[in-house]
Amino acid sequence: MEVKAFVNTGDLEVSVINNVSISDLVLRYGSDHQVVSGTKILRGGLHVYGDIIASTVNGIDFWNLNNSLVIMDNDVTFTAPVTFENLVTCLVKVDVTDRVNGLDMLQLSRDIVTVKEKISNQYHKIDLLLRQFGSLNEENYMNARELYAELSYLERMEFPRDTEVYGELWVGHIATEGEDLFLKIISCPNPPCGCDTECHYYKVKGNGWLEPVAQLSIKVDVVNHPLNDQHFVAIYSRCENGQPIARVDIDYYLGTSPIATYDVMGMVSGTGLFIINEMNYLVVMLQVVDGKDATEKTVIFVLKLDAVGKRIINTWSREFTKKAAGMDLALIDNTWFLLVASNYDPMDKVTPYTVTSELFIWEMSSEMFTMVGEYVADHTSSGMFLTVDMPVGESFFTLAQLKEADSVYFPDNVKYTAQVLVFRYNKVNKNFEAFQSLAAFGVVDQTLLVVDNSVYLLLVSTVHNCLYVFEYYHPEGFMLVYKIYVENPYSLIILEVEDCTLVAVSTSNGLVRFKVHIKGVDPDSLLIKI
Repeated sequence: MEVKAFVNTGDLEVSVINNVSISDLVLRYGSDHQVVSGTKILRGGLHVYGDIIASTVNGIDFWNLNNSLVIMDNDVTFTAPVTFENLVTCLVKVDVTDRVNGLDMLQLSRDIVTVKEKISNQYHKIDLLLRQFGSLNEENYMNARELYAELSYLERMEFPRDTEVYGELWVGHIATEGEDLFLKIISCPNPPCGCDTECHYYKVKGNGWLEPVAQLSIKVDVVNHPLNDQHFVAIYSRCENGQPIARVDIDYYLGTSPIATYDVMGMVSGTGLFIINEMNYLVVMLQVVDGKDATEKTVIFVLKLDAVGKRIINTWSREFTKKAAGMDLALIDNTWFLLVASNYDPMDKVTPYTVTSELFIWEMSSEMFTMVGEYVADHTSSGMFLTVDMPVGESFFTLAQLKEADSVYFPDNVKYTAQVLVFRYNKVNKNFEAFQSLAAFGVVDQTLLVVDNSVYLLLVSTVHNCLYVFEYYHPEGFMLVYKIYVENPYSLIILEVEDCTLVAVSTSNGLVRFKVHIKGVDPDSLLIKI
């Protein structure tokens, strides 16, 4: 029967309409309680304005969720016991007002504060005791000169004959060759050296052995000075047509194109570097042959190194008619001193080897050296500044004399002119005065050895074929403590190698090395510094 439309005013029970079960429909309007069975898909979302009573949503048992912790952004208060069966990490402060594992947190906090106060008080007491002990220890350390460590003896080392060359010695680092220590031997057939000078370089091993470095063997005298700005200064002499020409180069590295150069006629015989107000000044001593009468004279230049402006400025120079044996620089009492040790005066036809050595001080306002003293010596072979720090700060310079005076005009000088003259700095008049003459004869070279606070003056003599060791005792002066046989010495130097300290002596038979042995305890291991 086909019905196009009908109106029902009573109840109508229908289970299926157009093959759709009424039980599968969710009615928008209806009674307060409806039972919906089967799976329903809501594509537009679900808005609920009342309570939902559900047992499981997306596989989560809501009845069990009531007994679990829920992560929330607001404060949470636990009113029932909570058990954590795994690690709990707190990224913020946790305040517990009651007990943890039976411990009262409030009381525990008070106890911890008390313990911290006690620890702090004990720390301050220990720190005070340590400072008192350290002060006493440092005072004893400063006063106990030579009680800890001093020179015991020099042991002659048996090295293979690793060099046949002898001459003037130089030791140091070369910027282009890494951190290795290099020894340079400046030799020539007939000293004093000129255009026949040859330089032989050796790498110094940790035990003092020498390894020749062929690529550095050159026929010029190179002196290396590292500056504060990491530039590299090379001072050398080269010969053109038998005439020496000295050159000063400021390089970033040796062998590269220099950023500044300075040329002057002469053979380099001494150099020094001093710094004032962050300005670098280079002192260069040259031996120059005067073409008029073929006499040799000494010329000293002071060059200011302007690395920023890429310039070398000649600020001061002086010619000496006398021939200089050497020069030295030292900062004493906030003043730079220059010592020029002279050994021959060609203008003096009577006593050419009895000459004066000059002492200069640097005048910063005029950028020049001013002479402040002259000191007579015979056959001077070398001059050197030295400083003693303990127990009282003292400064000296020495003049070594090769042999006795040979002039009848100075009979009083004969008794001391073969010795080493020592001059001490007078802090009152700010100059050097005669202090001592050491009974060391025929000295050709000298150097300084420092062990802890003890200072030793080392001298080599060609007359007695020996190495003299003088130790400084305040206030008596230098006293002879060792005299060691060394055949035909020429020069000496101190080598600080990895395994030990060596005294190296260049002789006609090769390089002789002595190992420095120390007795006592290194005081630095006993000193407590706060």
